[in-house]
Amino acid sequence: MKLLNLLILRPPRTLTDLILLLVVFFILLGSQSLFASEGDGVKLAQASSQPSPPPKTRTVVADLLMIDGGFYVVRGERGEIRIEVTPETQLAESFAFGDRIKAVLLPDDKAISITRAQPGEPIGTTNKAPGTSAPPSPPSPGAKTKPSAPPTKVSPNVRIIIADILMGDGNFYISRS
Repeated sequence: MKLLNLLILRPPRTLTDLILLLVVFFILLGSQSLFASEGDGVKLAQASSQPSPPPKTRTVVADLLMIDGGFYVVRGERGEIRIEVTPETQLAESFAFGDRIKAVLLPDDKAISITRAQPGEPIGTTNKAPGTSAPPSPPSPGAKTKPSAPPTKVSPNVRIIIADILMGDGNFYISRS
């Protein structure tokens, strides 16, 4: 009969019933947060044990036009590129107008490293996909090695617009489509 009275939900009649109800509520609330944090801790430990893949990068070889604060403006084969130089960027030396530089960039044009380009290096952009986690196997003594493939060139996004040209000003055109 006592168990039946406990299962029936009724408002607390006395102060001790109210205090007992609050204590049980906070114990349940606290135990749920403990179990949730243990599960999150396991997930965090698993996530931290797996190394994150390296970011996708691209290499730009171009002529330096100007240094504008924290940005290097360069002229590549497809036009000007504004490269953000951060305190984490590895600069091989200081550069000036006209220097041909080689910059390794993240997708958001933040520079990882900037060095002077070799004299025979052509102007252009090459993409580098993230590396695989498996280390390369050493070549066997009897096997021939294939020459590595040259880096791929990035093709620009080309759009064809049919429109009436209203005005031209240097490199800018105002058109009506």
